[in-house]
Amino acid sequence: MGVTHFSVAFKNIFTITINILCIVAESISSRTFIIMNSLATSKSVRILSMTTEKLTKSKLWNSYGEYTNKINKRNISNNYWQKHKPLVIYIPFLGASKSAISKYVDLYQNYGCRVIVHQPKTIDIVWPATALKNSYEFLVNIEKNLQQEEQVLVHAMSFGCFFYSLILMNISAHPQQFQTFVDNMRGQIIESPVVGSLKEMAIGLASSIYKEQIVRRNMLQMSCMLYFALTKPFTVKYYNEAIHSFHTKPLKVASIMYTTENDPMAIPAEFDKLVENWKRARIDVSDKVWTESEHARILKTHPREYQEHIHKFLNRVLEINPKFTSKF
Repeated sequence: MGVTHFSVAFKNIFTITINILCIVAESISSRTFIIMNSLATSKSVRILSMTTEKLTKSKLWNSYGEYTNKINKRNISNNYWQKHKPLVIYIPFLGASKSAISKYVDLYQNYGCRVIVHQPKTIDIVWPATALKNSYEFLVNIEKNLQQEEQVLVHAMSFGCFFYSLILMNISAHPQQFQTFVDNMRGQIIESPVVGSLKEMAIGLASSIYKEQIVRRNMLQMSCMLYFALTKPFTVKYYNEAIHSFHTKPLKVASIMYTTENDPMAIPAEFDKLVENWKRARIDVSDKVWTESEHARILKTHPREYQEHIHKFLNRVLEINPKFTSKF
């Protein structure tokens, strides 16, 4: 049996396992839910189809996945500012709601930035070979459309950090192809990264699908661990390579790293190690462990302080005038 047949078989095993566990969970609870049987048959999702999802009934995305809600756009008279708006690439957490994404988009649009959102898919996590291809296609699309002086900032959250690590892998493998992107990078915000072992990854995946259904979440977590064991040659290898790239091959630009206290998806020692590795690489890193908050919910629990931190960072790394004055 060839590698292709093995990969299809393993994806089918994972899907069948999830379906069985979901059926058992359904017998415990009377609520109906959707069985995610599309995992076994999902094809590689191309960048344009992934980034043109509508956030509301009105069309808020252009063909490059750029958020174009005109209601929140500010009238800025400075011609240079208009022509050279910074580009923010926002990679949210897995399963992020439309309203949650909008809050971060508004945060950057109110500053005067253009925003492109790439929302991770479950298939990106359970079959990382597809994610690596998707991240390459995404990066090619960005590189092709970047202007020479266009400043770029990346904000990745939770499993979005995994997708960003795959972007870093592609940059490392094809440095000349993505030279404009690297040259234009001004800052990166790494928020609530899933750092640790496969256990933390399984917790994160299960929590993103079943946020409040504890029984189903625990069963899916066990299913994920079984899946990782069965597909080790095809999945764990990519996870390890992505983690290594994230630790050792970051872009050397000003950075923010945020995590939360008692985050079940992040081992504190591993987060500290990540920060230390970046600082050892002589990267300007500002790190913070937020208290009284949850995984990827810092903006929700500390809106005032969070926005002040982000705007202060933008004012420091973006060489554009007029600078933004926070209302807080």
